[in-house]
Amino acid sequence: MKEEKNGPLTIQSVERALAILEILARATRPLSVIEIGEITGIQRTTLYALINTLVAGNYVLRGADGKLSISSKLYEMSSMYPSRLPIVQRGNRHITEMALRYRVAVRLSICTEAGHVVTVASSEPTFHVSNVAPQGGELAVHATSTGKVLLAYLPPEESRRRMEQCRMERYTLYTITDRKALALDVAEVCRRGYAQDEREYLDDTTCLSFPILTPDRHLVAILSATSDYWHMKEVYDSVVREGLQRSKLIAMELSGGTPVSAF
Repeated sequence: MKEEKNGPLTIQSVERALAILEILARATRPLSVIEIGEITGIQRTTLYALINTLVAGNYVLRGADGKLSISSKLYEMSSMYPSRLPIVQRGNRHITEMALRYRVAVRLSICTEAGHVVTVASSEPTFHVSNVAPQGGELAVHATSTGKVLLAYLPPEESRRRMEQCRMERYTLYTITDRKALALDVAEVCRRGYAQDEREYLDDTTCLSFPILTPDRHLVAILSATSDYWHMKEVYDSVVREGLQRSKLIAMELSGGTPVSAF
């Protein structure tokens, strides 16, 4: 056990086991014990003991070649989490109705304390939707409407840091790859109250994202609508209008208000 000078008591072995799980969860392929040791710096004997414990608990899978990968157990555990969230309980009706009305994919995502965005609910019709962006992985903040909302409502210093650290990778011909242009686009998000990526992350796909804010304008969640480029052009104005209204309704319900729904 260890105790930080100004922090709580923690157990080092648990911290190390969690670090191993995070490494395997982010890995794009199975890893060897040696590779995990190089990343973590954990002494070999201790590392083997931790991995054996995780394998015995079915959190980690060991292949025939001895390489390690994350099991489905964490996914099974996490799948029980979203339904308990107030944002999901209050937002499910809104995303379902929007998806059916405009034939677009609609998602609710939460913003974590670490500044990440995690999708917790979605309603995705099978028609008029192509190449919907993946729900997991690293968020391309410069190329996605969700990322732009995050940048717009982070504290200014944190937002600037995220933009400076962004690799500005080009995904399509329309991806913003200039930081000054990105800063102007993010400022526009604050002015109009929503963000868009129009074929910037995926070809022929448009996504609109609307912030869900606390009364003191702290970003807690994001409502997003995605469809193929041509269909979204047909319903764009209606989706913007309703997305702005529904994001505010969800925010009011979360804060304990009693909104009068227009839908």
